[in-house]
Amino acid sequence: MKTFEELQNAWNSNDQEINENFLNQLPGTIKKINAKKRITMLVLGITAIILLLYMIWIGKGAPLLFIAGLGIMIISLLVRIVLEQLSIQKLSKIPKDHSFYAHQERLKSYYTSRLILHQWITPVILIAYWIGFVMLLPALDENLSTFWFNYVWISSIPIAIVMVLFIAYHIKKERNALEQLQQEVQNEK
Repeated sequence: MKTFEELQNAWNSNDQEINENFLNQLPGTIKKINAKKRITMLVLGITAIILLLYMIWIGKGAPLLFIAGLGIMIISLLVRIVLEQLSIQKLSKIPKDHSFYAHQERLKSYYTSRLILHQWITPVILIAYWIGFVMLLPALDENLSTFWFNYVWISSIPIAIVMVLFIAYHIKKERNALEQLQQEVQNEK
């Protein structure tokens, strides 16, 4: 059983102030993370706009399956953009004036939500996106030359592989960050 002093020290260590160096570096780190997320959102947004313009351009004459496929692709991109925006807001709302332990718990919660996003939600979004793409193939086969149709579907394979590897990399990165936070919290206790 712990003595009163050990319990008091454990309690006090949870309420110790955040290291000043950590506080000074935090805004820059948050800006870098948010900048990367904004770039991701920009790329996804441009892709969604291009697909939407293409859907409007093709519009009336396109088969329903083609329009539905484009719609699924656009919606999956928009969902991902919204999730990134929510993630930026969650990171920005982490107060800098909490105790070290409380701050680490908020960061841990943030990284756990990012891990869930990368590990579960993003693959579902990607699957929906690729289902939408597959729905486009019959109409593309009818309307494109054999060369261009083969180019489109064959080039989609390496793109899919790169996307899966990219997601796997980010899952690993988020896991490492979460493990590092857990170690820091354990070391401070």
